[in-house]
Amino acid sequence: DVLLDKAPKGAYQRVLEAVSGLDGVDRAHDIRIRKMGSETFVDMHIEVPRTSTHDKAHKVATSVEEKVRGVLPASDVLVHVDATESASETITDRIRLVAAETEGIKNVHSIYLSKITPTSRSRESTKEEVTNPDLNNNLSDLRGIKRGSILHVYLDVQMDRDLDLKTAHGIIDSFEIRLKEVVPELRDITTHMETETSEYVSMGTEKKPAIAYLERIRNAALSIPGVVDCKDIGVVYVNNEQHITLSIKIKSTPEKPIKTIEDAHRLATSVQNLVIRQTGASRVIVHTEPD
Repeated sequence: DVLLDKAPKGAYQRVLEAVSGLDGVDRAHDIRIRKMGSETFVDMHIEVPRTSTHDKAHKVATSVEEKVRGVLPASDVLVHVDATESASETITDRIRLVAAETEGIKNVHSIYLSKITPTSRSRESTKEEVTNPDLNNNLSDLRGIKRGSILHVYLDVQMDRDLDLKTAHGIIDSFEIRLKEVVPELRDITTHMETETSEYVSMGTEKKPAIAYLERIRNAALSIPGVVDCKDIGVVYVNNEQHITLSIKIKSTPEKPIKTIEDAHRLATSVQNLVIRQTGASRVIVHTEPD
């Protein structure tokens, strides 16, 4: 059999149409289709957002292979995955990417941005907060923010608890320098260093509390405006500390509209704080459901 670089008639277009618009694929390119005897070989590249996890990118590549085999049965398909910057990529996406690439940083969270506005009367700048924690803050989407604006980012950085202070500070310095290269709009960066959460999982003991105690928790949750039901209350003791779990149903009203995840989070936090005050629990986990 002779290997020919000539693709079967119409095969290229069928492959391109099959994978175009597939979820997770930004673009397909460098598609090579070759015929050797009765076998067809397909070699191609796909672009996926660089924010995708390795597992998700692998699943996307598998979907592409299946789509190609759907239009070219029994073909041998090799898909190369190119991680590229996408138009929907946000500032927090870029910050997380830099953090993931920085040795010694385990995670970043609680990200805030402020717009720095220079004043003519002082060398100091006024700072106007423009985002809430971890919102999708694409520069083009932020109200009042124009591309080229000067920004200040605040964030918490989780680091290996075994690092000495000098080493940790050096890692943060490198991280901040790289951030300013990737997000040139950032002028100021304020990082709060904290140790990573323990990798060891404690085993708790679930106990059945008295009915009166469950009612006390339930009534506390229901006293928060917007909560219409409270159920699945559990009490677990971990290292002699009491942990409470519960589910609440929430309902939006004209007086207290609940439209976003942030709205639901604020309401759940109110429930959490009240239950802690009334029970003395070390931790309260609240699951929210729409009514």
